[in-house]
Amino acid sequence: LESGEPLLPGCPLPEGRSMDSALASAARDGLRSRLGRDLSPAEEERLSLELSVISEMGFPGYFLIVSELRSWAGSRGIAMGPGRGSAAGSLVSYATGITDINPLEHGLSFERFLNPSRRELPDIDLDFCFNRRPEVIEHLVELYGRSNVCQIVTFNRMKAKLAARDVGRALGLPLDEVDRFTKLLDQAQQDHDNGETSLRSIIEGSQRLSSMVAASPGFADMARHCEVLENIARNTSVHAAGVIIAPGDLSNFVPLCRQKEGITTQYEMKSLDRVGLLKLDVLGLRTVTVLQQAESLVRRKGVDAALDRLPLDDPETLAMLAEGDTTAVFQLESSGMRDALRRIGVSGFKDITAAVAMFRPGPMQMIELYAQNKRATEKGGGFRVKYLHPDLEEILSETYGVMIYQEQVMAIANRLAGMSMSEADTLRKAMSKKDPAVMTRQRERFMEGAQGRGVPREIASQVWEQIEKFAGYGFNKAHAVSYAMLAYRTAWLKAHHPAEFLVASMNSEIGNIEKLTVLVEECRRLGLEVHPPSVNRSGTLFEVGEDGSVIYALSAIRNVGEGPCGEIVRERLANGPYKSLFDFCARIDQSQVNRRVLESLAGAGALDCLAGSRSRICAAIESASEYGVRARLHRQAGQMSLFSGPVQPDGDAQEAEPELPDVPEMSCPARLNLEKSLLGFYLSGHPMDDFSEDVSALADVEPGADLPLDRRRIRMAGVVASRREIPTKNGNMAFVVIEGRSGSTEVIAFSEVLQAHRNLLEAGVFVMVEGEVTQRRDERRLSLTSVCPIEEARRRYNAGVTLRLVPGAIDQSGLEKALDLLRSRPGRGRLTIEILNDSGWRVRAVSRSIRIAPDDSLLAGLRDILGSDAVKLAAGTGT
Repeated sequence: LESGEPLLPGCPLPEGRSMDSALASAARDGLRSRLGRDLSPAEEERLSLELSVISEMGFPGYFLIVSELRSWAGSRGIAMGPGRGSAAGSLVSYATGITDINPLEHGLSFERFLNPSRRELPDIDLDFCFNRRPEVIEHLVELYGRSNVCQIVTFNRMKAKLAARDVGRALGLPLDEVDRFTKLLDQAQQDHDNGETSLRSIIEGSQRLSSMVAASPGFADMARHCEVLENIARNTSVHAAGVIIAPGDLSNFVPLCRQKEGITTQYEMKSLDRVGLLKLDVLGLRTVTVLQQAESLVRRKGVDAALDRLPLDDPETLAMLAEGDTTAVFQLESSGMRDALRRIGVSGFKDITAAVAMFRPGPMQMIELYAQNKRATEKGGGFRVKYLHPDLEEILSETYGVMIYQEQVMAIANRLAGMSMSEADTLRKAMSKKDPAVMTRQRERFMEGAQGRGVPREIASQVWEQIEKFAGYGFNKAHAVSYAMLAYRTAWLKAHHPAEFLVASMNSEIGNIEKLTVLVEECRRLGLEVHPPSVNRSGTLFEVGEDGSVIYALSAIRNVGEGPCGEIVRERLANGPYKSLFDFCARIDQSQVNRRVLESLAGAGALDCLAGSRSRICAAIESASEYGVRARLHRQAGQMSLFSGPVQPDGDAQEAEPELPDVPEMSCPARLNLEKSLLGFYLSGHPMDDFSEDVSALADVEPGADLPLDRRRIRMAGVVASRREIPTKNGNMAFVVIEGRSGSTEVIAFSEVLQAHRNLLEAGVFVMVEGEVTQRRDERRLSLTSVCPIEEARRRYNAGVTLRLVPGAIDQSGLEKALDLLRSRPGRGRLTIEILNDSGWRVRAVSRSIRIAPDDSLLAGLRDILGSDAVKLAAGTGT
């Protein structure tokens, strides 16, 4: 093998055409078709330049192969992403259907994608529907031959924590001590400031770990062995995306191996690049699946939702993003990203692109500078971003003077130093490798070129310093635009068709309980009714009801797979709704819907639509299942028909349905706990519902919501879901998950708080916690300072009562009764009275003479007298 020379397979060509002419024809015809007009001089110039470079480098076949794959997938209805990575910078890619992003509209560089000075195959990543990725790979196998196509091996390596576990086990160290060591290691790794992840650096940075290693010869020996083993390949697996296509039998080019997923190469990705074989990254992306399903659901309403033709300036979409309302929006839903979007004040597609590029550990500090400059520029008043050189304004103005993209560095090198775009890309790559010798040569070339173009040496030096600083965090703009496009499409769907979008999102997350919890609560927040699962209404997947509501999926119930769901839906569509539990069991095939499935359906509430209460249905599962078996046997023998009359010619009478057992209805907590065990969360209600008034009045934020940084302390109410303790030098600390209606939040209880409140931080306990919000990197945490049972929160935080009175709505005797009741509950809470009139004018007064302790009986009594809307529990001052 001649290392580095491209080894491309052949591809079908029109008769009489070379690869060069076939690609040129496909590109020009394709671009005219996409634009709907003839090419402009600028478009013709760019297209000709790219085709020339592609031809000179010998890569026309590569583009034709990838274009054919995208075309084939499109003809089969397989959803695809708009593009990914630097390939979005190619006009030929756009023209031939490889991407859906016009690089000229977004200022993307072709040389960032394909540089004549780098004799490397292009790197084109392709996103397909997650569920149909295997079909795409099978098409490649059929087209190029099974012996010519395979996936790529990847090596899972021994990281610090895994190495410690394996070595500790091999040395025979006590398992509890090894577990204690790895927990400390995990915590120390999270707290490491410099980003180092080697075992030695983590141990040296942790006093507790250092002490353990110093005090124990066994741990010292373990650490020594781990240093040797770190980053050594531990086992193999199949690369998530990579597929190799050879011009002949693969065994003639690379060694192969058999894994449970099939044949793979023995060479990993980088070695294959050196061999020169064609590599395609064929990714299965759930977001692509979500977009296709949501678009299909929208079309059912008679609305044409062509996501590839959306205007990128939709006001509703941009306003939603500016508010940080991004739950389920691709790449934009983390709490840190939501905060960044609000600070930026998204007003255009370029802001989304910039946010995607900047929201990473390196350039995070640039978000605030971008936001400040954007606000000042839009406000006017004579503010102008100051640039070191006039030529920089045209390059950096789109990002308000902030250097964000690698393409900007390339443009600066081209404009200020006279480098060709290929030379500028070489500079960009040198920066990413941070080779001092190479960077020194590049600096000399930059300074010489800049001075030759009349740029003062001092200015050129300052620009270079900015470029060097930028080297640590520069982002590929083409990749940022690609991700921003997916983010925008998901955001547009959420803004305009929330039910369809969230249903598609939930279908992509069946089995992911944590994600489903968030999505169901988001439906409720947006005012979308979520119907519980029902054998008479639900399908296998989540669905949108005719009224725009969300119908829960049967397959999202634990122990209920697609086979049972299909049987339930098939029988219902064929013979109508189920009338009772016994009717249900008589009609379905119990080889598909067995007793375990029945118990899960009943416990989750999916049989609530049938006659009888949930407790009676649950108690009758066994007898109903046996009844169903007898009914099927009778039908098969031709002795009876459940649906055609009570008596058959042979004299056998139709068996009457038994009565449901007479058992008491299960309690609300029991019902909710059963739902949670089968759905993963509470659906028909929540244990916190009994405390909803306390939560709204006394808590600052709900579990699962963003933690605010603008307050010194905040309160949160919820039920303790779990507690995980780890040892520290000051004693054990704990990570405690607090769960509420809208999600869950992990809070930290340091040793002092844990010792004081250990009995309250137990699973199932309802608590009001108070703590301080801290931010580390892009993650916010709540460190607890106090915990109390939620039943005591009103007294603890001096809750009061607000009475909202409309003149004339209550007579004098009613007011006197209310005052007498208030005086009968003395306490420390304030009584506030608000008097409203029709114009909304309000008089607000706080009683000096009456202080109260607002228990449930007081609130209920006041509401009986004044009306439910007139009485509100109010926050107090705390102790």
